[in-house]
Amino acid sequence: MDFQQIFPVTDSIWKCFIVIALILFVPFISQRIRFPQIAGLILAGLLVGGSGLNIIDTDEVLSMCSKIGLLFIMFFAGLDIDIEEMKKTGHWGFIFGIITFAIPFGACYYSCIHILDMTVPASLIVGCIMGSHTLISYTIVGRYGLTKEPGVTIAVTGALVAILLALVINSFVRSAYSEHGENFSLWLFMLKFAIYISFIVYAFPKLSRTFFHRFGSGHAHFLFIFMMLMLSAGLASLIGLEGILGAFLAGLVTSRYIPQSSPLMNRIDFIGNTLFVPIFLLHTGMLINLKEIISNPRIIYLFGVIFAIGTVGKWLAALIIQKIRHLDKNNRRLIFGLSESHAAGALAITMGAYTLNLVDNIVLSTTIIIVLFSCIASNIITERAAISQQKIISNKTNEKRKEKLMVLVHNPATTANLMDTVMALRTPKSRTETVGLHITINGEHANKYMQSGKSELEHAASIAAAADMPFTIHNRLGNNIIDSIKHASEEYEATDLIMGLADIRNVTRKYYEDFILSVTAKNRQQTFFVRMNIPVNMIRRIVVIIPEQFTLSPGFLKSMEYIGRLGTSIGCSTHFYGNESTLNDVRSYGKSASRTEYYPISDTNDLGWIMDNVNKDHLLVLVGPREDAMNGIHPFAHLYEHIQSIQKECNMMLVFPESDSLQNSIETTQATTRTDRDLLKMLRM
Repeated sequence: MDFQQIFPVTDSIWKCFIVIALILFVPFISQRIRFPQIAGLILAGLLVGGSGLNIIDTDEVLSMCSKIGLLFIMFFAGLDIDIEEMKKTGHWGFIFGIITFAIPFGACYYSCIHILDMTVPASLIVGCIMGSHTLISYTIVGRYGLTKEPGVTIAVTGALVAILLALVINSFVRSAYSEHGENFSLWLFMLKFAIYISFIVYAFPKLSRTFFHRFGSGHAHFLFIFMMLMLSAGLASLIGLEGILGAFLAGLVTSRYIPQSSPLMNRIDFIGNTLFVPIFLLHTGMLINLKEIISNPRIIYLFGVIFAIGTVGKWLAALIIQKIRHLDKNNRRLIFGLSESHAAGALAITMGAYTLNLVDNIVLSTTIIIVLFSCIASNIITERAAISQQKIISNKTNEKRKEKLMVLVHNPATTANLMDTVMALRTPKSRTETVGLHITINGEHANKYMQSGKSELEHAASIAAAADMPFTIHNRLGNNIIDSIKHASEEYEATDLIMGLADIRNVTRKYYEDFILSVTAKNRQQTFFVRMNIPVNMIRRIVVIIPEQFTLSPGFLKSMEYIGRLGTSIGCSTHFYGNESTLNDVRSYGKSASRTEYYPISDTNDLGWIMDNVNKDHLLVLVGPREDAMNGIHPFAHLYEHIQSIQKECNMMLVFPESDSLQNSIETTQATTRTDRDLLKMLRM
């Protein structure tokens, strides 16, 4: 059979099969041979495209999916930028962003005009391409646990500044040199740009909060974010800006409401990175004219000049920031490696300019070759620097014991929010399993409650699966709720216990003493009692009240780490209240959440005023030592009356740090079966 009669494939089903097969197997092959997956997918597109084996050709559906993939790339670029981590670098990240954009931009623009004889708009586009960078190798530093290194945070901030400068200049060039460029007005352009930015920054967060408050479906949340992404990109195109700028800004302003360890983020990542982004990369490879590259030596010449100048510019920027910031060599190499790759921004800017005939096919082919080589170089440089830096850190610190969280599930109405809290507290991307526990007190209706518990645990497991969190369920039958929790935590070697907290009207003194204090007296693990009335990503402030004796607890440092992790994961501010000496101890820990403020309080009147001003979208956190650190005094005895004085429902968390010893003297540890059943009823409220 004639090969040309079969290919290119025209049947939509077989075309879909080929595309999905490439998306599935090319990353496996690339990983096996340690080749960048982005480059592998582009090469695969080149192989099956018209200038290669001509197996498939482009059509409207493939082009549409490719454009969506392009928007997803820029959306992820916005999501990956942590504004709070960026603030920690102070002005250094902004300085690096300006330097790492200005040096390659200026050098490439000058070279394109005076050496390569390119037009002004094409030279500006090339300058934007080489001035910006995409954090394509950021996953490498994440894999080695180096995301908090000063060089990494500076590079991340620099990526934000550089890509914004590139996208703004690119939008200006598109508007000024397009077909309607003769009618271009700079003042009108700036006015439309300012109105658009204001709408995105102020309206999108309010719309997100309103929608997430009223609709609890995870699928609806994903569709809403997808809609907002398209709305932002569409509005940008409507007023003459670049759609990729809108996608980037959408990711930047909605990242606050998309926790990294959440089912919503997992759905976005799955749809974007599993389907649309690979299709974009394949489609990009299919646009490469291999015959033209081989037959036209100018493409190789352009690549050599532009890539060399851009790489030297990025290296100089990394060297300058290293010297003025006094960083070590590995941090400089991390900065250079992270800023060397040109992927999302370069492809997006070039494709947009190509559709408007601002650059020709030669520049397009040159840019794609630059993407291939810059991704390879970035991965190699970053990984080598990460390995060296990790060895240094490992020699300075002792290996930590793996954390293992156990969550007590008993109320179907609060399971979703409780699981979201667990995801916010656990170490990001940890593959250690979390244990879901349900307890049924042995009795006449035990079988019915066991079946109900099974359903609740399966619901919790489905939430964990949606977030790609390892999860084990344990449906336990016991005679005593306190002992059942203790034995289950020992069997699974849990390091932390998380369970629901009854609402205000049910937090009686009997519940507090018979259940909360009994659980903490019987277990050494750090224990959280949580009540979330709204989704975790809707929390706007964490209010932490710290008693004086808290810093005496053996688990002080660990509790501070978890509170800081909670604030960072949610992305909200954290306010600490306590006496001056206690706050000084908290400050000295140095690993709190990104936006942290400290407020000294002197008496119980201040404490009452704080609790009265806790709003519905705040999280009140009460922390303190266990009784073994306080000579038998109940750690929350002085707070209990204030808890009861709160007249409104609010989100609340009680934190008991881990202890070195168990307390068996407390009178309420031997609860009766009837009391256990009453407590279980409260847990379901």
